[in-house]
Amino acid sequence: MTRSLLTTTALTCLAWPAFADVTPADVWGSWKALIESSGADITIGGEAEQGNRINLRDIVWTVSDGSETFTLTIPKLVFTGNPDGTVSIVPSARIPMQVIPRDGGTVPEIEGILDGVLLTASGDPEAVTYELTSDRIGVAAAPGTYDSAEITALEAWVDGLAGTGSLSQGETVEISYAMTAEQAVL
Repeated sequence: MTRSLLTTTALTCLAWPAFADVTPADVWGSWKALIESSGADITIGGEAEQGNRINLRDIVWTVSDGSETFTLTIPKLVFTGNPDGTVSIVPSARIPMQVIPRDGGTVPEIEGILDGVLLTASGDPEAVTYELTSDRIGVAAAPGTYDSAEITALEAWVDGLAGTGSLSQGETVEISYAMTAEQAVL
């Protein structure tokens, strides 16, 4: 009886899933480092860590090349540590974006669409693997003028985008991904 119990216990421990060495703080830290290393500015309206969760609000990512400035605002982004050692990442479903030309002008309102998006991170802080599932990812722009050109309304999206990717950071940054989609509309 003792030998059977020990054997069962040992086999159960060996078959137990391996836990990732990544936490919500690790994943969010790697995202911030990647954004900052790209030359972009990032500001965060609020950051709260509660147990196994990091809640971020009003994240503003700004990139400027001298002739125009691109700003993306993520109203809410949540990183949640899961019991299996992975981290779930859920962004706001709508993300306002803005392009501001140096010479001013009227720029169309742009909105990122992230319906049903879930990223799941695993691995370790220097080499994170992501699994993506989504209902719809896209962009919508209202009519307007940009660089003296009239722009009509624009909508483009991908339904059922899913796949995996990896982000490795060290002396260099390596990003790879493989995606599939049910349908793309441009």
